[in-house]
Parts: sequence; structure tokens; C-alpha cells
Amino acid sequence: MRFNDEGFVNNQESTMVDKIIFLYQNQRRGIEIRYAISILAEILGVKIEVRNYVPNEVSTQTQTLVISYGKNKPKVIGESHIHIFASGFFSKSYLTLESLPQTPLIWYEELPVLYLGRSEMQELVMKNARIVESKFDIIASTFFMVTRYEELLTDHKDQWGRYPCTKTIAHGEDFLHIPVVNAYARLLSDWILMCGMKIKETERWNGHRMATSLTCDIDHLRRYSWFSFPIKSIFRATKEKNWHRIQKLFADYLLVNLGFRVDPYNNLEVIPTLNFPDGIPWTFFVRPEYKKSKLFIPWNSGPMSPARYDVSNPNLQYRLRELFLDGVEIGLHPGFGTQDDEKRLLEQKDYFEQTLSLKVHGARQHYILWKAPVTWRLYESVGLEYDSSLTYTRAEGFRGGICTPFRPFDIESRRVLNVWELPVTLMDQQLFWHQADGEYVRQLSMEVEESTRRAFELIDTIERYRGLFNLIWHNSSLEDISYPGILDTFSGILEYLAHKDIYIDTCINILNCWRSSSISDNK
Repeated sequence: MRFNDEGFVNNQESTMVDKIIFLYQNQRRGIEIRYAISILAEILGVKIEVRNYVPNEVSTQTQTLVISYGKNKPKVIGESHIHIFASGFFSKSYLTLESLPQTPLIWYEELPVLYLGRSEMQELVMKNARIVESKFDIIASTFFMVTRYEELLTDHKDQWGRYPCTKTIAHGEDFLHIPVVNAYARLLSDWILMCGMKIKETERWNGHRMATSLTCDIDHLRRYSWFSFPIKSIFRATKEKNWHRIQKLFADYLLVNLGFRVDPYNNLEVIPTLNFPDGIPWTFFVRPEYKKSKLFIPWNSGPMSPARYDVSNPNLQYRLRELFLDGVEIGLHPGFGTQDDEKRLLEQKDYFEQTLSLKVHGARQHYILWKAPVTWRLYESVGLEYDSSLTYTRAEGFRGGICTPFRPFDIESRRVLNVWELPVTLMDQQLFWHQADGEYVRQLSMEVEESTRRAFELIDTIERYRGLFNLIWHNSSLEDISYPGILDTFSGILEYLAHKDIYIDTCINILNCWRSSSISDNK
């Protein structure tokens, strides 16, 4: 049984259901289990009533659908029942290396099975009348993905302390391009249909098929100064023996510094009108920290390099406020060290808000310096409404296995946090990287045809799951002298989106739209 073009299953004989009773056996990990089922229910837009059960007792007598989760089936008196056999994930091995998925994984209907339930069943899923039994533990699998469970248990880090995508199960088993949690929710909806019931559709995204947030990380507003020479770009062009580009770089450098041309990074007002002359809503993430220096070291472009602008500058303040009045959301782009330092994060947020006289709703970590679950916890503590950092630096796709907004779970404190995550789908810099023998290799230029294909496939996937396409495009990635092909790729992505049925808005408005249709009690 498969979903129609609208994303839901057609079955004229099915009974409509807007509420499900969910029973679980494991009382010790009830908080974690409740969270996992709430994520799936939120995606499907169905309310759930959660109870604990004892295997040998009659757990419930009802005419509505019952979904149970445990090692043993409960006694249910009713017509429709789905039982998911629990794996050993939430057992004594929880939070140990033994609880990680065993690879290679098996697959079921083009989906990775991270955890198998403990059952003597020969098949993964069995149906008998209005009863469905499954060894596919989608509860543990969902929890594993959205909490970034493996990132807490294993101590893999790159030189900046970030978790590398090459060390993840999703990379190793090749499903980083699949929003598996949304797919698990679809699978659960399939099982519900097998029971003769159908979920009442919840309208999302103001009636559109998908949502899009176009976001821009403003790392620098100045490309050139007399003391900042484009050495890296010239080096890349020299390796490619592209003498014409070297001439263009020299000309650009001289014309900008002599005042005959606007610096290519000084483009804030241009971005909202690219491909859309009347303008569209963007979210700009702006860096609050600034280190005054006459000498800019051109190769110092890592996370510790200062922003080449100062938000206390009156001219920049005026420009940002005008953009805000025109519908651009101004978000925070916290710097190095703020991912696990509450004091530093709060200082940057307070300084930013006071300097610009603007309320900040959300943030994205500069250089994707982000750590689960610590950064989420800090965002809640300093009063931010959302984070939008959930991605990898070298690989596009679904780091949390999900393409819709969600509230994160803090594994260490065992609670749902009062902050939201807007997961990132694609970042411009990821398109410079391609896989070779299991590793990522950076290309000197952006291959337009290959890059747009990768972007289009992600957009189509998100449209299928009625999710959020969250794009990062740096303001420094809008000129193709330094990075040939990057501007054509960006224009191609915007043109492709223009032909989709999308709700496009700022991050905070996207979040508010999702919350307005949420079935959760904690919106």
C-alpha cells in the first residue's frame, strides 16, 4: 500500500482516525519512548493517548486504534491493533556502545532497519485481519536519529570539535539523503491503513505541498582591502591554469579598492531580489563579534577569524533595520566557543539585541560548530526559540533523519527542550565536496549540472514528505570569480523552487506556521 500524490493513502472503506492509544511496556525508559512516538505522531498530525501496560493483563478495551510497543504483546480488546516488538535498545545496554545499530543493516521497503524487535516472527511485518505485528522497531530508530544518539556516545571529532559525517551510521549505510524519520511515520500510516483505518489529514504550510526557508549566513561583508589579497582564489585558479580568472581577480581587487566597484560581499540589499524582482522573505544570520584590525589575513578564514564588519557601525545598523522592515528576519550567528559556553553565547545574544534594538528569535552556529545535546540546551537557557544548525559541513541531507521542525530531546537530562530545531537540508559549501572511496574530496570549482542535480533530488524528496527545504547560501557565495559555477547553481535552485507549490518565508514564520498546525500540547 502506497501514498497517493497528496501524501496520504486512498482507501474508501477505511475509518477516519484523529486519535490513537499508544501503550508501552518499558516503564524504565518511558520518557524516551513517549518522546519517540510523539515525533512520529507530530509528523502524521494525529493525537495520541499514552499509557503503560502489563503484558498479562487486559490493557484496554476500545473501538479506536491501539498501537503497542514492548517485548510482549498486551491483551487488547478491540478491532484494530498494531504491535511493534521492542528491540534491546532501551534495555540495560542503553547509553553504551552495545546499543548502537549492528551493521550492515537490513532494509525494508527501501528503508534502513536500525533496530530489530525481539520476536520469533519470520517476516519483518505480518498482518492478520485488523492486527499488524512488526519486528521493525521504528520507535528506537526514530529516537536514535533525532536525538543524535551516536554523537553523544562516540568521541569522533574533526580539528574544530565537530562530529564528522563520515563516522555516522547514515553515511556508512548510505541513507543520509533519506529523511528516515518522516519515512518511518509514513510506514506507520501504512500499517494503520492495513488495520482498516486512515489518519485524518492535517493541513500544513498554509495549504502548500512543502515549505522553503532561504537563509544567508553573513560571515563577511568585505572581500577586499589593500591588505587582503585573494591568495586562495588565485592559487585555485593557478592549479586549474585558468589565467583569465586570475586576470579577473586582479581587476576586481584593484577596482574595489580604488572605489570604482562595490565589494562583491557587500550585497545585503541585493540578496532578497535575486531571481525574484519583487523580493522574497529571507533570514540573515549575522555575526555579533568583531575584532578591529587594520590587517586582514586572507587565509585566516576558519571559525576563529573575526567578522569583517561591526554591528555597532551606525550605517550597518541602519541597513539591517531597513532589511528587517522589508521582511528579512535578522538572526544570530554565534561565534567560536559558543556551542558549549552559555556565558559566551548569552553575552553575544544580549550584545546583538541591544546594539540593533531587535529581538532575536533564532540562531545558527558559525562554521556549524554545534554539539548535541549541549547546544540545544544552551539555546533554551538563553531564551532562543529555535536553532537551525543541524547539518554537516561536507555532506548535504538529513543529519537528524528528519525534514520537519521538531523539539529536541536532551538525552542527558531526559527531557524535551523548550526550543525548536529547523533542520538544514543543503548548504552551498557542501556542493564543493564529493565522495571518493568513502571520504569527501573538495573540488576547486562547482560543477553546475552535478550540483543542481543533487539539490533537485533533495527538493523532490522533501516535496514527497511535505517537509521543509532549509537552504544555507552565504553572501560570499554570490560571485563566481572566486568560485566558478556557484552563481549558476544558486540561480538554478531558485528557478526549480519557483515551479514548486511551496510556502516560502522566514525561519520564524516557518516555525510559527508549523506550530499553528501542531497537535502537540507543547507548542
